[in-house]
Amino acid sequence: MSVDSDKLQAAKLLVGRVLRGEITPDETPELFDDDVVYIQVGIAEQQDVEWLKKELESADFEKEAKLNVVLQMTGPERAALLAGLGGLGLK
Repeated sequence: MSVDSDKLQAAKLLVGRVLRGEITPDETPELFDDDVVYIQVGIAEQQDVEWLKKELESADFEKEAKLNVVLQMTGPERAALLAGLGGLGLK
């Protein structure tokens, strides 16, 4: 595996843990406060946005967990995904 594919795999693992509710701002605030989740979501968003969108559109995960991921996104898909989750009035 290349360094980039290793980084992407690590990012997907962490995003999956957030989506499963294993990592939350309440239970593991340091991962959010220190931008660990932000950076890993960014890697997934930049390198495999289709995978990320598919995961976020899955019915397998709770809305709150999805929001924990979407709120870390910075790309153009963020607004549509937020709207799909009920918005929160954010873009």
